[in-house]
Amino acid sequence: MKWTFRQSGIIVRGMEFKFHQRKLCISALLVTSLGLASTADAAKVVYKWSDDDGTIHYTATPPESRGHKALNADGIVVGEQDAPATPEERLARAKQQEAARKLALEESKEKRRSRLLLATYRSEKDIEARLQAVLNNIEGEIKIANRAYESESRLLGILVQRAANLQRQGKAVPPNNAIQIKQQQSKTIEQLANISKLQDNMSNERTSFAQDLARYRSFNRADGS
Repeated sequence: MKWTFRQSGIIVRGMEFKFHQRKLCISALLVTSLGLASTADAAKVVYKWSDDDGTIHYTATPPESRGHKALNADGIVVGEQDAPATPEERLARAKQQEAARKLALEESKEKRRSRLLLATYRSEKDIEARLQAVLNNIEGEIKIANRAYESESRLLGILVQRAANLQRQGKAVPPNNAIQIKQQQSKTIEQLANISKLQDNMSNERTSFAQDLARYRSFNRADGS
């Protein structure tokens, strides 16, 4: 009889243990369910945006072609998207990028010119001597061009005078003579254009060497400071 009581007691205690286990499992399931529900609520996102009239909207999906903010369940901003750029804005952005690219390219060229300047000349006198040599060369070319122009002009004058004499005599100017006059006029104009180009080159060289000299002096002042 005593053994039976213990056996019964064991059975009772086992039933109590199993019942306690079931309570723990149910509690754990409830906690897990609540946690999942809480996580799901926290994961919900609402999109805030405004229309053309300035009216604020809250939607479950993001609007198309509009800027918006993503809000979580607590109303905290968790993401933001700017409105797509208009064609005018894209064009303005492209112009800004191109201007920045050109500026960077010019700065790079300026640095290369500066390094070349320092590597080429040891003093201001070297720059001035080089300028004078370049100008002397251009002046020589201008003298040659002037002589060629004078020669072409004399030949043109002869052809024109010949045609004028024929006309005074009441004779027709031969077609070949007229063609020669036109060709000689083109050669004369070409020589004038060449002289003008050489003079422009001389002016440009003066300006370029003046800039190089100023840049060289600024480098020397910077090194001295």
